Amino acid sequence: MAQRTSRPDGPPLPEPDAVPRLVLEPGELEWVALDPESLRVARLIDGVRSVRELAAICDCELVTAQIIVAGLRDRHVARIQ
Repeated sequence: MAQRTSRPDGPPLPEPDAVPRLVLEPGELEWVALDPESLRVARLIDGVRSVRELAAICDCELVTAQIIVAGLRDRHVARIQ
């Protein structure tokens, strides 16, 4: 089965080797209404780990991590390098 690389309602998902960076300071994450899974991923974003590495740390499917990071990007919590 081919991996989904885009969402039907928005821009493409980040590549597995893309490295997200937080736009906000880590302490500001509490001010953004994020679901627990998105908050967990956001707290792990350090500008070094790739989306693939975040998925492994969170023990979730790669596509799930891609969707979460895309959501964080869309909410201006993170940007993708």
